[in-house]
Amino acid sequence: MTGANEVALSPNDKQIAFLHSYCNKSWELYLQENKPVAKAEQITFKAESAEFLNPIRGETLR
Repeated sequence: MTGANEVALSPNDKQIAFLHSYCNKSWELYLQENKPVAKAEQITFKAESAEFLNPIRGETLR
């Protein structure tokens, strides 16, 4: 994934958790199985939440 990433393996090495952000998006948490073709599932959606609104103009920072 393009952008900043922080990755951690589960204690049994079966799952990968990673935080991902981009220059105009907040950090989001993803989980996926530790397999070559596994697809990451987005767990958090902060970039779409009210906390990520521009307080001056009331619009998103996307």
